[in-house]
Amino acid sequence: MGKIKLSVAAGALLALVLPIMAVACTPSEFTLTTSSNPTAGGSIAPDGGNYAKGLKVAVTATPSNGYRFDRWEGGASGSSPTVQITLDSNKQLVAQFTKTFSVAALASPTTGGTITPSNGSFDQSSNVTLIASPAQYFKFNGWGGDAAGTNDHLTITMDSNKQIMASFVKQVFSLQVQSDQPLGGTTDFTSGNCEAGSQKIITASPSAGYRFDHWGGGASGTA
Repeated sequence: MGKIKLSVAAGALLALVLPIMAVACTPSEFTLTTSSNPTAGGSIAPDGGNYAKGLKVAVTATPSNGYRFDRWEGGASGSSPTVQITLDSNKQLVAQFTKTFSVAALASPTTGGTITPSNGSFDQSSNVTLIASPAQYFKFNGWGGDAAGTNDHLTITMDSNKQIMASFVKQVFSLQVQSDQPLGGTTDFTSGNCEAGSQKIITASPSAGYRFDHWGGGASGTA
């Protein structure tokens, strides 16, 4: 170690300079800040605050009506609306929400058929295909409400809430009855239209000198 010898005269001022060491201070708490995008899309709880270093905090995003939660950005990631973060630094979380619109589709009459999907919420600007399936004895007749057309497959763009009706009608078939022997007899019904699934009673009356034998074509039997 070096030594120095000083001669100090009476009344002299001696200044001693010592080195100063800077000591970094570790923060004992960190700040959590949150935001929603868009702002109207939903809320976040807790929405922010100061928390002790190392504390685990569960943050939940709740969408507003007409929105759905999509994902976290910033200091968190994932598509679960609840995320757990560890406050090991200042955190800034952004909850991303997506605008949605609803579809409500009804069959008329209700027994006429089904629509797939019949209801649900879908992202704004997405395309949704509805399929109309007629029940037995019915046929699809067309779309109504917030849609139009006669194709049983309908694609709509979700730019608003939609109320759609699928119209079904009973199928109609023609029925013709004739005798294989023009002079052999008559029937109480000769021709006309009948709804699919309906029942029609037809009576055959033989002429004098004839007897009824059997039905043929679209019917069978001897009664």
